[in-house]
Amino acid sequence: MKVFFACITLLALGLLEGVHGQAGKCSRIRVRKEIRQMTDNERNAYLRAINELKKRNKYEQFAYIHSTYEVYAHGTPDFFPWHRQFLLNFENALREIDPSINIPYWDWTIESQSPETSIIFKWYGGNGQGRSKCVVDGAFARWTLSYPNRHCLQRSFDEGNKIGSFYSAEVINAIQDTNDDFDDFRQSFESGPHGQVHNGISGDMKKMISPNDPIFWLHHGFVDKVYYDWQLRGPEFVNKYNG
Repeated sequence: MKVFFACITLLALGLLEGVHGQAGKCSRIRVRKEIRQMTDNERNAYLRAINELKKRNKYEQFAYIHSTYEVYAHGTPDFFPWHRQFLLNFENALREIDPSINIPYWDWTIESQSPETSIIFKWYGGNGQGRSKCVVDGAFARWTLSYPNRHCLQRSFDEGNKIGSFYSAEVINAIQDTNDDFDDFRQSFESGPHGQVHNGISGDMKKMISPNDPIFWLHHGFVDKVYYDWQLRGPEFVNKYNG
């Protein structure tokens, strides 16, 4: 099963629930699954919680925060740790609605050569339709968003009805394995694989208001896993950071 353990990823930032003593023992571990590994009940509960967060008018605050902190969270060494904390904040907001929630991630390398065929576009809705490129199907069909102005949830795949190829698993592994320096690794991943997914799906995802699209959380869940896997290369990588 493709999972990773949020306990270890959060340890690098000191953000753990229930860390005891210098040994850093985890009393509560959050297991984040690849979305296809979730049960139907788990996935449906997660999607319901997102919709409920929006009904409570608490969803779009994340797009506001992301765009407000644009220059601090992108193109700097803070990219990985800032987004890790951001994911945790979102997960905690969902857990106020349903304490069982653990956010999933989308390993887009699985269908990297034809991303539009991924089953996530069945669950999350597909490409936008009409002149406004509004998403009209899936769990977030016909969403109306208020930030930064009133508009529908928009997607506009970069090759019409298709999405240009993403980076393969082999390339991601090479980026992890050949970059010992933290910021070399960060730059290689942020500017290439990370950005390509945002640009390929486009619409809200292409802008700094990208958290408006719930796919953002799947994508950045995987971004955090890539960072986590890099940290697992050895003890000296766990707290590496420069900037």
